[in-house]
Amino acid sequence: MKSFLTAFLCLSFLSATAFAAAPAGPAASGSEADQAWAKLEKTLQSGPGPGGSTPEDRFVAIFVNITDYLRLAQDFFTQHASDPRRWRAFLTAKDFYGATLNMLEQQDAATRQRVDAILSAAEREAWSARIAGWERAFNTAVDVPADVRYQAEIAGWFEQSFALMNQKLAEDASAWSGIRRELDRLALKFSDLPETGDLVKHYTRIRFAEGKDTTVRRAELQSLAALDNRHVSAAAREQLQFLDLAKSPLELAFTAADGREVDLKKLRGKVVLIDFWATWCMPCIEEIPTIKKVYAQYHDQGFEVVGITLENPSLGPKDTEEQKAKKLAAAREKMLAFTRKHEMPWPQHFDGKWWKNDIARRYAIDAIPAMFLLDREGLLVSTNARGEKLEAEVKRLLGL
Repeated sequence: MKSFLTAFLCLSFLSATAFAAAPAGPAASGSEADQAWAKLEKTLQSGPGPGGSTPEDRFVAIFVNITDYLRLAQDFFTQHASDPRRWRAFLTAKDFYGATLNMLEQQDAATRQRVDAILSAAEREAWSARIAGWERAFNTAVDVPADVRYQAEIAGWFEQSFALMNQKLAEDASAWSGIRRELDRLALKFSDLPETGDLVKHYTRIRFAEGKDTTVRRAELQSLAALDNRHVSAAAREQLQFLDLAKSPLELAFTAADGREVDLKKLRGKVVLIDFWATWCMPCIEEIPTIKKVYAQYHDQGFEVVGITLENPSLGPKDTEEQKAKKLAAAREKMLAFTRKHEMPWPQHFDGKWWKNDIARRYAIDAIPAMFLLDREGLLVSTNARGEKLEAEVKRLLGL
């Protein structure tokens, strides 16, 4: 279930990014179409919510959210058949619904019964047929925006790269040659799209999971930096800068959301976990019990945690300064209330910039949870200290 939730989050991020980056486009019925699109966008960005305490509950919550989105997407297709935004709705529906159906096959009988009550097997077949019809129309449509074509084309590339992820062949260039060739093709074909920079982030995260500075990794990044795509080149240079940054003790100082002063220099001699997370991130929430357990057991022996929250205050381009301030204050309080409820005593950085969080951008964070583990000297030793691995690494670094 955890791997599915992570994949779902990745899809959510990609689609939300597409929504955020997309121009408004012509509206088939003026404000009517804009209002319908706003409902679609809100459903996507709101997500399924916490969804209960068990993986099964969370899956059902996801299914409810997907079903709501499908119905709104169908309404948009029917009522605004000439609005090019319908293709964004199609692609999101196709990706989300396909991933959810795949996961449904792995659920137990009780969970499947709960899903049947939301959307029967016959209704699911009808939706699959409807999406297939949209896809046939999509393949021949002349009004598909370039970034939507791009999102459609990278789907297969993502699947192939995930398939290689667990084979631990990071240094084997031949195993990754096909993935790299496709990355180059996409980067050159869609060179005008800023989103292509994310290809680099995904590629390095999947192939070089621990973020270690190796000869192969540097060579790949230098090659990507030389591509004729300024977005890919910039992302590759950012990764190279991160590798250089990780050679020295990390420096980070800020005033936490609760007023505490945080400075990594003052934590030298301790093992420090920097947890990039958010209250809307289900995989992040699933890591909290492990972090709390390790913190409780090893804090007195020299283990510290620092949170970096990528909260989304849902700021709008037309918000007044007063509205922005209220939304930021509400997001900060929501996060602090969450930490109090879940008994997370460590300090939290908050700037309300969502994926553009200043610290996250500095360290090239494009997916959460991201968990940086620093040794006693402040050097980065892991960028994926999750699950059972966290305690083992903390014990090792503390010399226990």
